[in-house]
Amino acid sequence: MSHSAQLRQARLRATPRRVRVLSWLAKHRRPVTAEDVANRHQSLSRMTAFRMLGDFANHGLVQEVRYRDGTRRVEYIGDRPHHHHFVCDHCGVVEHLHLKHESHILQSLKQSHGLKITHHDMAFAGLCRSCQ
Repeated sequence: MSHSAQLRQARLRATPRRVRVLSWLAKHRRPVTAEDVANRHQSLSRMTAFRMLGDFANHGLVQEVRYRDGTRRVEYIGDRPHHHHFVCDHCGVVEHLHLKHESHILQSLKQSHGLKITHHDMAFAGLCRSCQ
């Protein structure tokens, strides 16, 4: 599906700016900040980039990754499988994590607490292999 179609399916207007930014995000394999987007797309202010990424997150086009220092980054979802993140406290490297027993954890939470979980995001922090 084209990025224009993804925006429309998410009920966002497929403006040329949004299409350009979403296409750029899709090419990256790492989470990026609004500042990264504004630096890459000179026609966008940092505030406009911040709002645009917030819209993308609210409509399920990107996933937020929060660093311990409060920095918010986003990562394009597209057709990538659901995953979680590990963020190194020292060097900031982000690793993608695929949890084997995630469905069992979600089912257990549903049964033990009577929850209906519609979505979730888990992030882990610590020291990566290189920084230990």
